[in-house]
Amino acid sequence: MPKTFNRVGRIKFLLLFDFIKAFNCMARSWYSYGAGDVRVASSYYLSLAKPTCVNGPNICAIYAFGLSEQPLDPLSANLQRYINAASIIKIAQPQGLGVKRYIYLRE
Repeated sequence: MPKTFNRVGRIKFLLLFDFIKAFNCMARSWYSYGAGDVRVASSYYLSLAKPTCVNGPNICAIYAFGLSEQPLDPLSANLQRYINAASIIKIAQPQGLGVKRYIYLRE
């Protein structure tokens, strides 16, 4: 009986682990830019609050997939596109009326 319980317990653990992993992939968090290439996930660190910066010449923060210290790697193609646009036009991205901003900038 203990072997069966261990297998059932292991299966439950693996199912829970898969659920947490799937949830982590779908959830987004704010990440502040630290240093390095702005298109690389390891350049960002988890922020405990939504940033107060919005526009300026430098990347301030991104709203990316992940719940851990750094966002999921690699950053999504859309996020990289928004980062490129923000770097060029110096305005939070994406633009549009009522659109959720994923890239914030600062002075």
